[in-house]
Amino acid sequence: MKITVELPDDISVLFPEAKKLAAEHGVVIDGDTREGSFTIKGFRAAYTVSGRTVTAFAGKVPPFLTEKKIREEIEKYFKGKR
Repeated sequence: MKITVELPDDISVLFPEAKKLAAEHGVVIDGDTREGSFTIKGFRAAYTVSGRTVTAFAGKVPPFLTEKKIREEIEKYFKGKR
């Protein structure tokens, strides 16, 4: 699965808060504002950042993690940031 998201602000502004929020919800981010990976309950995905575009890649995705569900959660998170 590949998902690309346009960020409402520069990654350097959003990353510290995103990393903190992720940790509060059991998500481990191993990377920086250019590239890295994140792990959620044993599921691992890689990400890259180019400008304000983040692209996440995952080879094997649990059936409950649909692209629609992931997009909904991302949009919900950024709703208050625009």
